[in-house]
Amino acid sequence: MNPNSLSRVLARSGLVLLLFFVALVLFDILPPKLLQPDWILNFAVTLSNTVSIPIVGIILINLANYVAPKEHVKLQLRAARLAALLALLFVLLQPMLAFAVWKNARDLTSYNKEQINSIQVKGAQLTQAIRNSATFEELRDRMARLQGPQIPEQARAIALPALKKQLLESVRAAQSSFPSRLNTPTSEGYREVYKRIARTSVLSLLGSIGFGLLAWNPITDKNILLIYLQSIGLFGITPASLYKSCSTILVNYQMKRKQDTKIKDNRKSALHHQRQVRKAESQQMREQRRRQIVDQKQAEKMRRERERLQELERKMERKQELERERDSQ
Repeated sequence: MNPNSLSRVLARSGLVLLLFFVALVLFDILPPKLLQPDWILNFAVTLSNTVSIPIVGIILINLANYVAPKEHVKLQLRAARLAALLALLFVLLQPMLAFAVWKNARDLTSYNKEQINSIQVKGAQLTQAIRNSATFEELRDRMARLQGPQIPEQARAIALPALKKQLLESVRAAQSSFPSRLNTPTSEGYREVYKRIARTSVLSLLGSIGFGLLAWNPITDKNILLIYLQSIGLFGITPASLYKSCSTILVNYQMKRKQDTKIKDNRKSALHHQRQVRKAESQQMREQRRRQIVDQKQAEKMRRERERLQELERKMERKQELERERDSQ
């Protein structure tokens, strides 16, 4: 087999492996459910488990160009670009896995709260039904309807108050022991999941490093991934740029604190002004009420004085009438 034939076989084998990798991933991740932890974990596991397939495919394409120089330069360049994209993709698996762990813990906590609330509501219903039952038949019917503790026929021999006490204790015991039976993010059953996540994280990091090493441009003889990272300034970090960034952050923080202090002072002054206005208004209202009370008392006093004078006048008139009658007699 001449070098050209071997080169074509290697290049085609690499393309077949890359297509096989794409088909495997697509069949495992479709349809996409980006916000579901199970889908994210399945996506990451699929990529980490099949990472060797595209690595071998890209290596075969590079070997094809090495066996027959300048025969598959464009194909090797495309494979290098694909390797750079896959390197970035495998790096992005780390925050995706962290999000999956956080989302799963939050969903599990919310589910546990809903279950505990449901058990508490059901326990309250059972407690009320037990206390309100007046006969054995009524108690058994209510427990059967609410799916509470089963009451056998032999329990009829127990006094109703004692039976109700036993049922109440069983309901309270079930309520208190229920939270301990729920799964939590630290439960024993999640250890295997965390092991899978750790394994997937390590494999994805190794895969990212491997793809980064394979992202080599055969024309410029430079790493495509490094050139891209340099273009976005990732490796342009210098002490001067760090000092400038920290200074900018510090200045912005100080300005924000000054603005917050100014806003707080303005709010305090506005509240103080409002309190003073309300205080003056309440004092004015109290003064008006006091004046009204004084005026009412003064008017009442004057009214009583007029009534007293009128009464005196009537007495004087009566006295004069009596004197005139006595004189006429």
